[in-house]
Amino acid sequence: MTHPHRVLVVDDEPDMCRAITFVLERAEMLVVACSDGPEALQILTERQFDLVVLDIMLPGINGIEVLRQIRSLRPRLPVLMLSALDGLESKVLSFECDADDYMTKPFGVLELPARIHALLRRAAPFSEIAIDAGHRQLLIGTRVVHLSPTQFAVMQHLVARAGTVVTAGDLLSAIWHLDPKRTAGPRPANKVLAAISALRRKIGGPPGAVIETVEDGYRLSADVFDIKQMQEGSV
Repeated sequence: MTHPHRVLVVDDEPDMCRAITFVLERAEMLVVACSDGPEALQILTERQFDLVVLDIMLPGINGIEVLRQIRSLRPRLPVLMLSALDGLESKVLSFECDADDYMTKPFGVLELPARIHALLRRAAPFSEIAIDAGHRQLLIGTRVVHLSPTQFAVMQHLVARAGTVVTAGDLLSAIWHLDPKRTAGPRPANKVLAAISALRRKIGGPPGAVIETVEDGYRLSADVFDIKQMQEGSV
């Protein structure tokens, strides 16, 4: 099961907002539109999106400043700058502020969704991970990953300690309630190895890119994902 891509469109021209929304909804995306920078930043603190289409010429806070703040708020969120400005200076400034792409108005109705799909493919699967305790699953971007109870417990333990090393003994104690000092032999260690291997396989990506093997333990790379903890029973 996959969810439609969620796109935030920020443009102060009502006709342009409606046109972009129409084109993206035709491409089966979920669109939220707003007309200024402060509103866009507020929305991004309250809701999750897969990509932002951001106009440069905005009232109050211009699109370049909004982009800078997005990079502080959501460093890996793909942002496509959309502007009537086709000069080299505005393009260079956008890319210097870490925009992912730049399109000028007017645009082709087929080109915009194609550019967005390309950015989303480039960002996946390492855009964001949300752990949903209510449904015992992970949401990686728009991809749903179902886990067994043991796999989910291991993932929760790693998420809570993202960026730090968690030893096999820590996992045996926390998940299987075994005392690593009194437990010897390959069978207990195989429990941990099997759970980690299953998680890596289900998450995907290059081996070790998400759950790293470090010395005598494992580490969930804090640089790969923006990790979110979802509330019990959330969707």
